[in-house]
Amino acid sequence: MGATFNIRDIPDDIATSIQAAAAAAGARSREAYLRDLLGRVFGPNESLVAAVSARARAAVLHFEDLGRFRVLQPAPTISRIARALGHEDPSVLEAELRGDRPLSFSDGDRLCDLLSLDAEWLESGGHDQPRFRTRAQYHDCRLLLRAFLEAGVNYDELYFTLSDGEGSEGSIIGHTASEDPAIGWRYDLLVAGIPIHNSVGATGARQRRDFADLMIALYDERLFPDSPTCIGRLVPHSQYLAMLSGYVHPATLTNTYALGNAQPMARQSDWHEDFCEFDSVERHTRSYSAGHSALLEDLKVDGITSTDRYQEAVRKRLASWKVQGAL
Repeated sequence: MGATFNIRDIPDDIATSIQAAAAAAGARSREAYLRDLLGRVFGPNESLVAAVSARARAAVLHFEDLGRFRVLQPAPTISRIARALGHEDPSVLEAELRGDRPLSFSDGDRLCDLLSLDAEWLESGGHDQPRFRTRAQYHDCRLLLRAFLEAGVNYDELYFTLSDGEGSEGSIIGHTASEDPAIGWRYDLLVAGIPIHNSVGATGARQRRDFADLMIALYDERLFPDSPTCIGRLVPHSQYLAMLSGYVHPATLTNTYALGNAQPMARQSDWHEDFCEFDSVERHTRSYSAGHSALLEDLKVDGITSTDRYQEAVRKRLASWKVQGAL
């Protein structure tokens, strides 16, 4: 049974906002604008169950495509996704995807966690294609390093993504490789916006040094005997921005090929290893080379001229954290 309402019953400030949005959308009336909006958000016949099921179904189909193009392994299937959600019988999930039964809150939460889906998109829509949770877990590399020291390294691989756009920044994506789909499909954006290669001010220079400290620490077997594999990727600027805004799943950046595209979307690089060596060489882009040279100059001010000296400096810094009770 449907419900009706009158626009005059809505508070004036909200009605004014609706009027402005309707005018901006070119709608013939406020009522028509609200009707279309509710139809997009809640699905056919204003059914919230049908709309959520349709979005969940679109997400599962998208991840099946990621499996077919070998972006995610093992390839996501309805049966594997159902088992990862805790259902031995996939018929429960199939019924939820068809809309025969509402998607339970627990299944919705687990599905978002499993596939890095944006829960707000799953609940409310607003976009035809799936949106992904790409908010950074840590504000900067120093916080990530503290977390690693306190809780251990929970990732088998760390991808250091570098956009090929001028004046762009880098990010760190953590991946736990596993045959267990509940673990193997998870990609976390740990740190976003690391100015490691472009021209930066004082704050950016500090972040660039923090990133270098993280790299040196991860390569130090005394600090991290089970250090994750560090993999560098160069990605197109447009794809990088799409990942940060949630339009592209992080796995598509760490994979060599884009979904449905035979051309390489990302290419491997060894730029991240430069932070563990002190050879000044030209690599990939002029902006990166300038950033690398600037880092070396900063290190020389502290009398650091070799990897061994740098490792010792990082160990002393981490020891000072312990003395200060930070760890």
